[in-house]
Amino acid sequence: MPFPAQISTTVVNPIDRRLYTVVPPIDSAEVPTAVSQMVALCRETEIYESLFRELFGGQPYDEHHAQHWLRRTQEGWAAGSHSFLQF
Repeated sequence: MPFPAQISTTVVNPIDRRLYTVVPPIDSAEVPTAVSQMVALCRETEIYESLFRELFGGQPYDEHHAQHWLRRTQEGWAAGSHSFLQF
């Protein structure tokens, strides 16, 4: 069953107790802007070191990673699946 198109929820990060809002994936028309924003964000030192350095073997987070994640997010959301969280 697909997830509702317009749903959002707030979650608490169990490590630092920060609040985050989980929202549906973006519309495909917004992808080019989102890719460049994601690359910039995921290359920030703290984010890269904690999430991507080991996963990518020290290689930089690039457009391919962002495009892949956005595509999987859209597919997973449409399928009602959380599989988009996997690289």
